[in-house]
Amino acid sequence: SLVGIIYKMQAIGDRTNLLGEVRSDLVTLRTSAPKDLHELANFEITDNNKYNSPKDYYAIINNCNYYLANADKNAVDIGGNRIFEKEMAQVRSIRAWTYLQLALNYGRVPFYTNPILTEQDANRVLESGETKDLVGICDYFINDLKPYVNVDFPQLHKVGSIFMGQCFFPIDMVLGDLYLWKASIEGNQTLYREAARSYMKWISTNQNLGKRKKKIS
Repeated sequence: SLVGIIYKMQAIGDRTNLLGEVRSDLVTLRTSAPKDLHELANFEITDNNKYNSPKDYYAIINNCNYYLANADKNAVDIGGNRIFEKEMAQVRSIRAWTYLQLALNYGRVPFYTNPILTEQDANRVLESGETKDLVGICDYFINDLKPYVNVDFPQLHKVGSIFMGQCFFPIDMVLGDLYLWKASIEGNQTLYREAARSYMKWISTNQNLGKRKKKIS
């Protein structure tokens, strides 16, 4: 299931880079660039723009919600370790990052953490009308991720030719982004320090294939 979620991330990979880079001050498009890219660069995205597809982000979120709702949180091995703890931590990290991208691109977005499996489920989400802006997303997922900061990567080595350790989303890095975006909106110096601490914790940690060589307290 985790590999399936990562597979779905490929649908938004290039788009996420374009949404960030094409709209930056240091990028200028050639006149021959496609119309869709010019719309991105000019902040004039139409409904028909091929990069304007939030459903791909919600497909990832819904799969994450499904995993977290159905994984056995109490299953332990003979050593008393929770069997799915690493996978659940990674799924939470992916979900937080995906919601963050949605909020950065669309502002206030529909928010739900239960899986949508039926039309009735979808209608309940629509009827609830629950949405979160960027600060709300940051607040929710900072609290959601903090209990998992010391959980290692899942022990997935290779899937085909893909080295899975390079596909994971370090919780410290995602937390750093959440702290930094909230700090930039609120001008909160404490949050800036928390962002720097999270980034430094990751930089100082050699984490590979679920094995953490050094821990920063």
